[in-house]
Amino acid sequence: MKAKILFNVLAVLGLAATVVTLYFFYDYNRREGISPVLVWGTSPILVFIVITSFFQLRKSLRTHKRR
Repeated sequence: MKAKILFNVLAVLGLAATVVTLYFFYDYNRREGISPVLVWGTSPILVFIVITSFFQLRKSLRTHKRR
């Protein structure tokens, strides 16, 4: 049970970190002009993390409601 809670906390932190990172990329790119290869290289990884954490959170909330 504790591992599940820890995993959910990590998923939420992952989502928050991804949003902050994407905003940082957007802001920095607007000011300095970052290489698009870096942005397009890391964006799919970040999107994958977001989708995975979202579905994990949804699954754990659904199983939590059942009890």
